Amino acid sequence: MSTRQQLVRRNILLFSIGSFLSNFRLNASILIIYFQQQTGSLTAAMSLGACLMIGASLLDIPTGALADIFGRKTLLVLSWICGFVHLTLLAIGGSYGILLVGMLVGSAGMALGSGADAAMLYDSLAELGREHDYQKISGRANGLLTLALGVAAPLGSMLASTSLALPFWAQLLPQALGLLLVLLMVEPAYHKPQQKNLLLHTWRSTGNIIRNGQVIVIMLMSASFYAIGENIAALMPEWYALNISLPLVGVAFTATYLLSAAGFFLSDAVSRRMGSLIALTLATIYPVAGMVVATLLAGPLAVLCVVSTAFLSGVRWPLLDFLLQQQIEAKQRATISSFQGVLQRGLFALIALLLGMLADTFGVVQGIRWAALLLLVNIVGIWFLRKPHTGRFSHTSCQRNVSCTGIKRPKTEPER
Repeated sequence: MSTRQQLVRRNILLFSIGSFLSNFRLNASILIIYFQQQTGSLTAAMSLGACLMIGASLLDIPTGALADIFGRKTLLVLSWICGFVHLTLLAIGGSYGILLVGMLVGSAGMALGSGADAAMLYDSLAELGREHDYQKISGRANGLLTLALGVAAPLGSMLASTSLALPFWAQLLPQALGLLLVLLMVEPAYHKPQQKNLLLHTWRSTGNIIRNGQVIVIMLMSASFYAIGENIAALMPEWYALNISLPLVGVAFTATYLLSAAGFFLSDAVSRRMGSLIALTLATIYPVAGMVVATLLAGPLAVLCVVSTAFLSGVRWPLLDFLLQQQIEAKQRATISSFQGVLQRGLFALIALLLGMLADTFGVVQGIRWAALLLLVNIVGIWFLRKPHTGRFSHTSCQRNVSCTGIKRPKTEPER
């Protein structure tokens, strides 16, 4: 193996460790509680999350195009720097204004990393001739990401018992380490756009999305799963606190993250054995059913019912991401992935505002129940993927040199 190949191979390890550090969120289990304390309103607290997603959506597409044109590493470095500033401002807190600025800086960091991260991993694997391993390795990396939440949750709860701001300050250490790891990465070779016009590149990428029905369906499904699921997760501390004691809230989060991490790790194996369509269907129906049933229960049993849905939710994400990545060219990979980020975060912002008002008016439990039922819309998306013109949409068919739409997949042509 050449020195260049060794460095590119190292990208995969650094990416995985960076995923763990990026989501070592000591504040995750108390974030909504901290925001509510700082702002005095659950609606205002939820609006901060909405502003985060709106800001990221506005910046997502141009930053994705920049990653395609000028490289993935530079955008990732800037993303980690913004994350450091974001955490610092949230730790300072004190007013809605400071928290809002912190969330907007976080928006920039999310947008800079969105698309560039998946492109960095996929193109590193493509240079090594291992792009078929993307679902497996992406699942492992995202499994570590989820595992980080599980490890951080109880520690964050302990720190929060001293001060709700303390988890934010402590999180600056893993953020700094993650930035160092990104600096050690090398830019993978990929076929860059010949022209450097940001608007033209974005326009061409938009056209390719419109012409590929499968990309549209996968992006819409991912957006609804993300927007609704993340908003439900944001309200979980409030709901858990109604059913179990505060120290056990961190334990519940840890169990959820561990099961979700297992789903990420085993996503490739599950989809190979069951087929992608069946796996997607099961990973859509069971989490909704489990969540709705949990809202009809009370006490620890309700929490256990919610936690049981985490495994299949973890299985779902690497599968959807892998199927999307196979549909797009390397020179547009970050841009099109950023379009997906716009859909996810724009819908997140809308759901956050609506769910915050619903929870304030009718209670957290009712809000979560109706939000979970909305996820059933993805059954429609799976039905469209079964149509003859989209192919059988099985894992094995996607492994060949023909995409699930029947169009020959473009080869990655290193330019660097």
